[in-house]
Amino acid sequence: FASQEVIGSFAGYVNIVTGSLFRIGDRVRIEHVTGDVLDVSILRTTVMEIGEWVQADQYTGRLVTVANRFVFSDPVFNYTQHWPYLWDEITIPITYNSDWRRAGDLMVEHGREYTAHLQVQAEAQLRSLRDTYPVREATVEPTLYLVMTDNWIELTLRYVVEAQARRQVKTQLHHELLQHFESEAEITVASATFEIVGFPPLKSDLRMP
Repeated sequence: FASQEVIGSFAGYVNIVTGSLFRIGDRVRIEHVTGDVLDVSILRTTVMEIGEWVQADQYTGRLVTVANRFVFSDPVFNYTQHWPYLWDEITIPITYNSDWRRAGDLMVEHGREYTAHLQVQAEAQLRSLRDTYPVREATVEPTLYLVMTDNWIELTLRYVVEAQARRQVKTQLHHELLQHFESEAEITVASATFEIVGFPPLKSDLRMP
């Protein structure tokens, strides 16, 4: 049994190297572990973990070692190897009385501001990716989507971001948009309101024997 584990991990190492599944520095998810690859040895891969009890894409501080045989049984998600960008989204609900056109314009404007410096490079690498894989046409320009619900209008901004900077950019966008919405009298961010009612009085008729 031990020999099978060693042989399987060595075969996994060969598959990682020859199949270019990932390399040191890539952000990957393997089995239930997500993080940046620090080392790939003959038998094991070492990852600096992100997520878990830490929200979004920041380090937990744990180094996780995974046997290389996992490549034969589990999917490998690579965030950075062929195209070092991700599409991310932020959704903000606004009331029906708000100026949704103005709110949408502000979201697209801020999305362009934070992604303009990487759009040319992202588009060029996306074209290169299409030469290798049958990737459908997609835009790296910030795009706005609108959904009407029973309670509010949901505005969703879709934008491209560097895979390892996703949380920072999302935080900056939320911060800027909330500040801008506060200064716009015609825009009100919606929220769910719940009314907690009191419990009816309880009557107990316990009789001692």
